[in-house]
Amino acid sequence: MWNYINHGSKNGDDGAARGFSIETLPAITSFKLGNMSTLQFLCVTFRRSQPNFFDTLLSTLPHVTVAAREKSANLKSSIQQFRQELEFAERELHQLEKQEGELSAKESMRVLVSQLQREVDELTEAVDTAFERCVELQKYFCTEDSSSSTPVFENFFQCLHDFLETLRKAALRTRGERNGENGEMFLLVDEWCMFWESNGRGVRPNPPSRAAAAFPGGRDRPERRRGVGNPAAKMAK
Repeated sequence: MWNYINHGSKNGDDGAARGFSIETLPAITSFKLGNMSTLQFLCVTFRRSQPNFFDTLLSTLPHVTVAAREKSANLKSSIQQFRQELEFAERELHQLEKQEGELSAKESMRVLVSQLQREVDELTEAVDTAFERCVELQKYFCTEDSSSSTPVFENFFQCLHDFLETLRKAALRTRGERNGENGEMFLLVDEWCMFWESNGRGVRPNPPSRAAAAFPGGRDRPERRRGVGNPAAKMAK
């Protein structure tokens, strides 16, 4: 979709965009299609073939909300505090080893220190692995490096979470029957999709009345047949 908005290309032709920066996601919320927001248009369009598209989308991203709330500095600080507790337990064990007797207490303390050491190692490895994967993730979303103190991947998950929340509101807004309060919206999408599909095959269809009304001046523009004046290009401007 971003290829089409940015370059009017559906197939990722040479020179066209093949990805997009995650920071550009909020920009789509500002586009309008007549009286509809672009997100509302997308929601109605997706429901034509996938009535439960939003629930399906959320099921593939179950941890985004939690990830958006996490701060890497807090995670590192928590592990450091845990490590300090381990060091305290090690000092106590060292002092206990100097005393005569207390065999049972010494053994219990050794077991405790061993468990704490294992947990510290596991947590440290888990966090390091998570950070490495987050950095690797940036390669697929063209996320720019930031000079701020906030890690790039924290911004990544926050941007994705905010977009999903905006999409959720649009999905709720566009729920309903075709003969209900959103009937006009459904009809507009039906007409526009037929117009778009026909135009993509190089056939100039009868201009859909509501779709043409949503894009003033679009009814008779011949360049639409060449894909130059497509609505996505207009939105990008």
